[in-house]
Amino acid sequence: MWNYVLSPHDAAEEFRAFDQRICFIGHSHFPGAFELRDGDIRYARTEEVPLADGARYIVNVPSVGQPRDGDPRAGYAIYDSERGVVQQIRLEYDVEAAMRRIREADLPAFLAERLRWGE
Repeated sequence: MWNYVLSPHDAAEEFRAFDQRICFIGHSHFPGAFELRDGDIRYARTEEVPLADGARYIVNVPSVGQPRDGDPRAGYAIYDSERGVVQQIRLEYDVEAAMRRIREADLPAFLAERLRWGE
């Protein structure tokens, strides 16, 4: 079972759970990448993650909906294996319309409000 990976400590445990070079995760709605190189774990929140030779990665992809990182824009990731990078993409969308649809569906009001703030 995987847990939320929000810190280098969390990442250290999860790196032991797989052998591949890169693992894509989500669900925390908090994008970023953990890099394991020479026994050290580094964390970055950058638009582009260059994949270094000899390193392993846990990439937490952005959220298309309900982001939790303070950025209300929708997000997704592109893995470019030829260039050896992961791009974290964010884009604007009609947040007010999405909020209206959440309310119309009688979902909890906080789900609509958090869209505006990305929290």
